[in-house]
Amino acid sequence: MLDYEARIKANEKQNEEYLRIFENELKEKGLSAKTIREHVSNADLLLNDYLPGYEEDYLMADGMNSLFGFFDFFIRKCMWSTPAAVKKLGASLKKFYKCMMEHGLVEKEDFDDFAKRLKEELPYFAEQCDDYNSDFGDYF
Repeated sequence: MLDYEARIKANEKQNEEYLRIFENELKEKGLSAKTIREHVSNADLLLNDYLPGYEEDYLMADGMNSLFGFFDFFIRKCMWSTPAAVKKLGASLKKFYKCMMEHGLVEKEDFDDFAKRLKEELPYFAEQCDDYNSDFGDYF
């Protein structure tokens, strides 16, 4: 079994490939360079910033089962979190995992469940972000 550091390096290398696939697909769809950067950056945040520190085995597909933890992380740890940013992040993750499904890297049933949960829970996460940002000002 690989030690933690070796697993992280192996997963980072694999994540580079996933992000490259995603970026290429977005380019093929004709999205602007700015939009592509935003979507890829959002997927990278999940894959390379959140999952290594918060998920035990840390595989790309684990992100589909980590919505609550990931959005909590985003809201509390990322200074740029706003309700609008939460919604954009949700859109990026949906695009990313749809791409992964279309390339046979996640199961269709898993993607469908993820997309359904994301649609249902995204308004809650946006509200939580608004509440957190409003309450945060009370501490200063």
